[in-house]
Amino acid sequence: MNATRLLFVGTCFFGQLAFGQGTPDSPHVVTVDFLTKTVTGDLKHKPGEWVRIDVNHVNTYLYQVSLTGKDSTPAVGPVPPLLKSVFALDELTPLAAAIPVLNFSDAALTALSTNKKLTPDPCPGNVNAGFPALREAIQTHASRVAGERKALNLKLRTEVAKLLESQRRVVDSAKVGGFPAFDPAPLEAALTTFETNNQTWFQTFDVSYQAQTGYLAGCRDFIADDKDLKAQYEQFVAYHEKAQKLVNTLDTALYRQVDQLKAELLNLSVHAFRYQSQPFQLHEPLRIVTINITPREKQPLNAYEQTLRFEQKDQPFVGFSTGFFYGRLKNEVFSNRPRTAKFATVRNGNPAQVDTIAYDLTSENTRAGEWGVVGLVHFGTKILKSETLFLHGTTGVGLALENKLQPRLLLGVGLAFGRTNKLVTTLGLEIGRVQRQSEASRNPEITYYVPQTNYLKSELKGAFFFSLSYNFLNF
Repeated sequence: MNATRLLFVGTCFFGQLAFGQGTPDSPHVVTVDFLTKTVTGDLKHKPGEWVRIDVNHVNTYLYQVSLTGKDSTPAVGPVPPLLKSVFALDELTPLAAAIPVLNFSDAALTALSTNKKLTPDPCPGNVNAGFPALREAIQTHASRVAGERKALNLKLRTEVAKLLESQRRVVDSAKVGGFPAFDPAPLEAALTTFETNNQTWFQTFDVSYQAQTGYLAGCRDFIADDKDLKAQYEQFVAYHEKAQKLVNTLDTALYRQVDQLKAELLNLSVHAFRYQSQPFQLHEPLRIVTINITPREKQPLNAYEQTLRFEQKDQPFVGFSTGFFYGRLKNEVFSNRPRTAKFATVRNGNPAQVDTIAYDLTSENTRAGEWGVVGLVHFGTKILKSETLFLHGTTGVGLALENKLQPRLLLGVGLAFGRTNKLVTTLGLEIGRVQRQSEASRNPEITYYVPQTNYLKSELKGAFFFSLSYNFLNF
């Protein structure tokens, strides 16, 4: 029973060992460094093992990476339009350009000061001073807003240039260095300054506007008498409302664009320098995987190719076989042989000896060993670089074919021949109980005058065995 239990536990252990191939969620990773042109990771694999290939330090916005055959994975999408324009160092369109700069007629303003009919009235002077002041306030505000957007755009291009430099380091392997990660802090600081300045400039413009329109508020009738003057005043009023709404709208759009750009820069610095394949499973003794790294969109860059040879590890084979064995363990066999012996007795008061029959134990051991059947578990490995020759260790049980079946525990080593199913030879030690003559029955001083029946005892013994079996089940 103990031997059977040990066999069961060993079989479960070896089976678990042999089936440990990993899963698609936890594959074996082989890493190719595009910058240093090195490969790390074991290219030896178990049959059925899951593998993933990582390519580090390759900019997937500049290069497309793919694997040969069915293991190819979809290419990373093209550069987003916003980021693509910045890659080319093409300025973002200054949103301030959308704010109109009004061209007011100086001739109309000059005519106001020479209007004799209205000379006693204060309105001509107010209008003559207020209209140029409004025009200057509007033009100054538009210029300041445009300047702020240009400064922000320069900051954007500065931050992107850092990433462009890291791209050049990838392309030129001679410039080995760290890849600068995108730091959003300078860009966020620039946005804060931009927003603060915009509010300041608009407040400055609004103060000037309110001051000038305050002077002009009492001169509406005077302004209405002049067709050209009335049209210009209406332009000023409409511009104030339009400018505030437009600046707010443009700023919201700009913040959204900057947030998108920031996200793309973060993605580029953190993720875009690595390619990861889909996990794939290796079954063949040899799998050749080619990594193709090709420039995108006709970039003036070289193409690269890396070939990886995945070879199977010399896997220990774990299998079960059945067959026959011959062992040197055997039961001792005896028979009672009769013989004539003198028996001391007393007749008529006098000592006398008479003839009688005595029995001696005679060995009937005509065999040198025993034959039986086996069930063996083998754990082996290839030898001599052969695909069909294995050296193995064995444990199992046997049944000796005696009058009563005798269980045997078998331990040994041997050779196995074959690729999948194997012919297995084993030489080792068999352990089991056998029948041996008891010490009492060996005493020569004792003569038995009746056949002996209790002259054997059971003993645990060991001896060599040889088996020939067929492996039909592998774990």
